[in-house]
Amino acid sequence: SIGPAIGIVAASYAGCNKTATVALITCATGLMGTFYPGMKVNALDLSPNYAGTVMAIVNGIGAISGIVTPYLVGVLTPDSTVTQWRDVFWIVFAVFFTTNTLYLFMASGEMKPDKYWFIVMELYTTIVCCVMRVCFISLTQIAERDEII
Repeated sequence: SIGPAIGIVAASYAGCNKTATVALITCATGLMGTFYPGMKVNALDLSPNYAGTVMAIVNGIGAISGIVTPYLVGVLTPDSTVTQWRDVFWIVFAVFFTTNTLYLFMASGEMKPDKYWFIVMELYTTIVCCVMRVCFISLTQIAERDEII
């Protein structure tokens, strides 16, 4: 994931050159194909019996970035200048680099016992339920404050 990170940061330095920016973003996206196959098959290596559940948990946690990112980008780019977007791309670089480093040092292809996955699923379910409760309570309070309800 270092290749895509470098491509995205390089695109931020292309300025207003549309051709260079599109070429760099395209190369960065193309380089993502080099790490996805290894990462996506890891769930099958870890737990053949629960690979679907493991992928659901991993993708569920990963989807949080799809919820948080648009808000953060809006906060970081109020004027939508090149410099503000460059800061966003450096943050993307940092996230790519950090997650890649963690994966390199912490990931394993060794199969885990089934009992391990029951504990992981129970923990994930508990976390999701807690987050849903907090969101529901927060939305209810906002709605009451704004007299929507």
